[in-house]
Amino acid sequence: MRSINLIAIFFSFNLMLVTLANASNTEVGAIINSLFKDGKVETGSIHLNQRMDELEAFYQARSFKPIWVRDDGPKGKAKALLVELNRSLVHGLEPDFYRVITLNALMGSAKPDELAKLELLFSGALVDYGYDLSNGHVDYKIAPDQVQIIPIIRSITDVLDGAEQAGDLRGFVSSLLNVDDRYVRLLTKIAEMNTATASGLWPEISSGIPELELGSSHPEIVGIRTYLMLMGDLNVADFAETDEFDDPLRQAVISFQSRQGFEMNGKLDRQTLDEIALPIESVIEKISINLERRRWQNREIGNKHVYLNLSDSQARLVIDAEKVGEFELVRQITDEQLPTLYGKIIRIGLPKSGKGLQLVIMAERPDGSQTEKYTIDLDGDTKELAGLISGETGSYPNAASEPVELSQPVNIFVTYVTAWANKDGSIHFRQDRYARDSKLEKYLVVN
Repeated sequence: MRSINLIAIFFSFNLMLVTLANASNTEVGAIINSLFKDGKVETGSIHLNQRMDELEAFYQARSFKPIWVRDDGPKGKAKALLVELNRSLVHGLEPDFYRVITLNALMGSAKPDELAKLELLFSGALVDYGYDLSNGHVDYKIAPDQVQIIPIIRSITDVLDGAEQAGDLRGFVSSLLNVDDRYVRLLTKIAEMNTATASGLWPEISSGIPELELGSSHPEIVGIRTYLMLMGDLNVADFAETDEFDDPLRQAVISFQSRQGFEMNGKLDRQTLDEIALPIESVIEKISINLERRRWQNREIGNKHVYLNLSDSQARLVIDAEKVGEFELVRQITDEQLPTLYGKIIRIGLPKSGKGLQLVIMAERPDGSQTEKYTIDLDGDTKELAGLISGETGSYPNAASEPVELSQPVNIFVTYVTAWANKDGSIHFRQDRYARDSKLEKYLVVN
């Protein structure tokens, strides 16, 4: 009999705990309900404010029970999300994009109305952060001249419910990122540079060094050796604290010039010296800008596609993850008007020059308003280029023929990447020939 009473007491106690746990959210939940009824919900999120019906349906389905707070204050999950929002700096994003100052100010509150506000602001911050990781902070609405990519729109329920159910919030947030190896490699290079800077290893190179070549001497050469060693151009075994421009240094300079897309003359000429003298903060900023461009690359492009980097003048044909052809872009004034986009090559023909191949591309505008047509000219053997891209031998244009319609359109991704890291860990840069880096940088800071 006594054991039965103990069991009854045990179940009664657990029922009381469950009741108390549910009750601990009721006051804030009731305020959230009223805010929706009165149309006074403030999430701080443009993306979420445009989907208010979906947000209300989400909270209504859970009887307006908060995710991030209780009646007596924020949950541990709110604190964990605040940490992740501050870590957005790792991705070259500003924590202030996600209202962290306001969130911090409300974290110590026990007032139900302020906790209701905190709840909705946290939901807005997570949706915004997830959107930025999936699509980039700068989308086609902000900078249509730079990007014309259709954004990935995740279900509010998937994002918010997923965060609540996640045992590892950092892992869940990371899952919102359209990440690939190229993105991770850039993050790794930024981390390496920050570590070297924090440890005092990164040298400061003067911008006033005269041009130097093999056999020259200069006191700054030791610093240049250190720089090239940290950048991976000079082997550690070849490092020497000498101010003489020797052959190992010349080979390192050639490696550096290759990564920059410069003429590989092995000399510390003006262009090479100016690049070496850039403050490390400027180098990291350039890499961060290109993290944003990698976030624009937010979908699979298919087994067969052309990848065109406008800053590098190179177009690559990829089939089943293998590069089967690389072509040179013939520069045109219209290239400056090409944003980052996904499209389809629907037609091939001869350029005005009569040499190489002209690609006719169709791409849908993200707002669904219309379809844009673009043309790109490639240099090379017309027959070879046409055969590779169309996959049909003998199907290529000539001076006496009309452009050839492709029976199977080929996917193409056009981008403008000025910094990338290869699988071997080497970091490569290209000049910002269309001044897009500086424009994009302005969008990635809080005004």
